Amino acid sequence: MKPFIKFMFLALAGGASCVASATTPPAFPNAPIHFIVPYSAGGTVDIVGRLVAQGMAAKLGQPAIVENKAGAGSLIGADYVAKSRADGYTVLVVPNTTLTVAPNLYKNSVFRASQIDPIGLVSTNQFILTVNGKSPINNLQDLIAAAKKEPNKLSYGTSGSGTIFHLMGASFNQAADTAILHIPYKGSSNAMADLLGNSISMMFDAIPASIPHIRSGNLKAIAVTGPARSPLLPNVPTISESGLPNFQVEGWIALGAPNGLPAPIRETLRKALESLRNDAEFQKQLRDLGVEPASNAESAQLGERIKAESSRLQMIINQGKIALD
Repeated sequence: MKPFIKFMFLALAGGASCVASATTPPAFPNAPIHFIVPYSAGGTVDIVGRLVAQGMAAKLGQPAIVENKAGAGSLIGADYVAKSRADGYTVLVVPNTTLTVAPNLYKNSVFRASQIDPIGLVSTNQFILTVNGKSPINNLQDLIAAAKKEPNKLSYGTSGSGTIFHLMGASFNQAADTAILHIPYKGSSNAMADLLGNSISMMFDAIPASIPHIRSGNLKAIAVTGPARSPLLPNVPTISESGLPNFQVEGWIALGAPNGLPAPIRETLRKALESLRNDAEFQKQLRDLGVEPASNAESAQLGERIKAESSRLQMIINQGKIALD
C-alpha cells in the first residue's frame, strides 16, 4: 500500500509542476524589443532613439528593432504604442512635444498622454534665439524694444504650426508683452534659409543647427532658452538672465510604454535605461548631438515634469488661441 501512495504523491507533484510551468510567464525579455519613433528618420529624436535601442539591446541581451511611425505631430506613433500590448516589447521613444504639446493642440485626436506610462528620461536640451547677422538687434532688450516700437513688424519663423518652436514664440510674446508675427514653414531648414536671407526677423531653433551660422557671422546669438547657459555656447546668456526671468523652455526625450505595463517589466526597462545613461560613451554620443544626458534625479521626476509642463503649455495654447484639427 505504501508504494502506491508514494507513486500517487509523485504523480500529483509532477502534475503541479507542469501546471506551474505552463502558467508562469517566461523571464522578460526573451524576444526582440520594438522601439517606436513617432518621427521620420534622420532627426534628433530618431538618432537618439537608435542610440538608446542599440544600448539597451546590449544591456537586456535581446535585439532591438527601431520603427519610424511619423505623422499628425507624432500622434500616429504614440497612438500605435498606446494600443499595443503592455508587455514591454513595444516602447515609445517620446519627446516632450508628444506628451505635453500635441495632445493639447490636436483637438480631434483620440490619443491622450495618460495612455503612456513613463519609463525614464533619456536626455534634455535647450534651444537658441537668433537674428540675422546684419540685424541692428544685439541682445534681448534690443529685440523687445524693437518689437514694442512697431508691433507686428518683426516676425519669427518656425518649422510649422503647433511645433514647440511655435509655442516658444507665443510664450515669448506673452512674457515680453510683444506682438511678433509667426511665420510657419515646412521644416526648420526653410525657415533658416529665410532668416539667413533676412526675410524674417528671428528664429528659435536647435543649438547645433545654429552654431555653424553663428560662427560664420551670418547669425547673431541672442539668448538660449534653458535654465543655464549651454556648454556649446558658454558666452551666450539665457533668456531668463537677459530680462525675462519667467521664460524657460527645454526639450527632452524619454521612453514610455502602453498604460498598464507590469511593474517588474517596467523596472527591468528602467534599470537598463539608467545603466545606459551612466555609460560614458553613450553620454558622449548624446553631447555630440547637442543634448545632455538626463540625471537619475531628473528621470525619477519625469511623471511630475509631464504634468507641470502640460499644464503650463495648455495655458499658452489657450491664451494664444492655438488649435489644430
